[in-house]
Amino acid sequence: MRAAIRRFLANFPALSSEALDPRSVRGEIQEPVRSRQGPESPDHIVVPEGWRCNPGSPLVIVRAGIRQVFTQAVLQRLMDANVDGEDFQICVLTRWPVRQRLRRDLKRLASANPDAWRRTLPGLLKLIADQPGRDLIILNDTCLVPNGWASRLRSTIRQSDPGIATVSPLTTGTGTTGYPLQSGPDDPELEIDWPVLDRLASEADDARQAGPIHLPHAPDSCVYVTRGWFESLGKWRAASLFLGLPVSGGVHLLAPQVIVRKCASPAATWKRRQTMETQNNFPSICFSLDLARLRLAAGNRAVLFVTHGLGGGTELHVTDMARRLEKEGTSVFFLRPVGKDGTAVRLASLDTRQMSVLSRLQLPSDFGILAAALRELGISFAHIHHLAGFSAKGIELIMQFMREAGFPYDLTLHDHTAICPRILLLDGNGRYCGEPDTDGCRACISRNGSDFGQVDIAEWRSIWSTILEGARNIYVPSLYLQSRINRYFPAIRPIFRSHPVLESDRALVVSRRPTAPDEHASEGRSRRIAILGALVGHKGFDVVLRCAADARIRRLPLEFVVIGFTADDHAANRAGIRVTGAFDPQDLSALILQERPSAVLFASIVPETYSYTLSTVFALGLMPIAFDTGAVAERLRNAGRGHLLPLCLIDNPAGINDRLLVLPETCYTPFAEEAGFYPDLEWSYYGGIP
Repeated sequence: MRAAIRRFLANFPALSSEALDPRSVRGEIQEPVRSRQGPESPDHIVVPEGWRCNPGSPLVIVRAGIRQVFTQAVLQRLMDANVDGEDFQICVLTRWPVRQRLRRDLKRLASANPDAWRRTLPGLLKLIADQPGRDLIILNDTCLVPNGWASRLRSTIRQSDPGIATVSPLTTGTGTTGYPLQSGPDDPELEIDWPVLDRLASEADDARQAGPIHLPHAPDSCVYVTRGWFESLGKWRAASLFLGLPVSGGVHLLAPQVIVRKCASPAATWKRRQTMETQNNFPSICFSLDLARLRLAAGNRAVLFVTHGLGGGTELHVTDMARRLEKEGTSVFFLRPVGKDGTAVRLASLDTRQMSVLSRLQLPSDFGILAAALRELGISFAHIHHLAGFSAKGIELIMQFMREAGFPYDLTLHDHTAICPRILLLDGNGRYCGEPDTDGCRACISRNGSDFGQVDIAEWRSIWSTILEGARNIYVPSLYLQSRINRYFPAIRPIFRSHPVLESDRALVVSRRPTAPDEHASEGRSRRIAILGALVGHKGFDVVLRCAADARIRRLPLEFVVIGFTADDHAANRAGIRVTGAFDPQDLSALILQERPSAVLFASIVPETYSYTLSTVFALGLMPIAFDTGAVAERLRNAGRGHLLPLCLIDNPAGINDRLLVLPETCYTPFAEEAGFYPDLEWSYYGGIP
């Protein structure tokens, strides 16, 4: 760092608090520099002089990096942002040769001749010295400014005590002034455009009413420098300021009513990277902005969904429910676990990305912040969908919060979590455990652990008994799961509520004719068997692997294709299984139609509680095949279609293949279960939302 400052100071050895005299400037160059110079070349300054400026307006100094990719865009944005009537004198400072394209753009933007440009750093000092009393704004060429930005920065100075050194806006990126996160990408992808975010900042009550927010030093990206403080700097601190290094001394304030957008990594600028500070220096401002963003999604009513972020059928269900409720005028916000300890949460809407304070609330210390946020959003009712990702302690804290906040809640049981903390009823070998007695469950958890840590099964079911008893309504998506819950919690009466039929499946039922079976089978070619989604251990990966190996050994006319991914794609390919890869759930029906399977195999070796892919198979009129267990078997029986394999065939791949070969080619009418149709969710599903 000191070497860079020495090279920088080599051009103006007289710089000090006493000497900003233009007479000390040497080597003024009036002609454009056309030679290519390396990093060790003297610093250059390009000053387009085509703009007139008011005497009291600041001098904007744009620090350009070696690539100068964004410099022209930043200059254009500076001019476009002057809607408040200010005319700036704008300078471009760089220690690298000015690229030809930037030189051309500067001519066009400034309407100036090349011989009117000053190109040495002393030229900048002369310009500053020639205009006493003018403040400075130092801006990286990766920063785009909003409309009225300079006047809002100056208002912070006017409202503060005299003697302010610098004022800095919030930035969308890393560093001490970053929002929403102070470490991470420079241009985080948010659910709203940057001008909207800046408008929210300018309107936020906390931004207008907050007292002075002090910063440890002048930040590097965008800083408004008062003239008095600049003239008090010695040469080393002044050089550091121009280099974009932290400069201490003086009072440095934050202007939270302005947000400047960073559009590239600081590594692209010519400053040296400084150590990032990841602590939140202004939590009240960030909290206010978080809430302002969430309020944009708020409707007349609001519901809180408590769930995990692990994807799968639960995520598909809550997303579909949220979209439907929003169409009905009810906003949905999500509370999800974060971190490894299982006792922290984040609050967001369905489309919100990259929150700040609300991205991590530690329970129970942040109960107050969470309650305040929910009140501001008008949330007074919760729907608990899944508690995976929380620890056992975290679950207790969530329920404690519900009680203390007085939140009524409904509960949907998506799987066997209330029965077993291992969720899937699997033993240590990845097979169905058979649901042993309490001692057997305790031994299994001791040997194999659980998704919620080492918990005692009796205590676990006691926790869930309390959760179930406190719920207003308990929903289950299948009669199978209803009977399972009644077995372990006899006092509980869950309500059967089939998951709503997805809009995509409903459209298939309305628009499609029966899907024709695979014509290859009638021509003596292989019968194609499709497996949908993630073919992992409990979904029957080993079963399908052995079936494919048996078909290859016996040269059976069977072809297995996984429309999705597997636990081991290489092993699947070696066994002769074709794997198409992961897909967007919205594309599933199109991918199935593209493959034209003779049948779809549901090879899960544990009882399923529901299956969205089965709904899609029904909607396409295809032949479903499954083992005779769980909700999938229940739904096939109720629909009167498909074929059930006896559980004794799970370890008999030859027997499974023999069944697949003799099954008739059946063409079903596209179908959706009547139980999944709801005129509206508020009344037909919930029976009214409090």
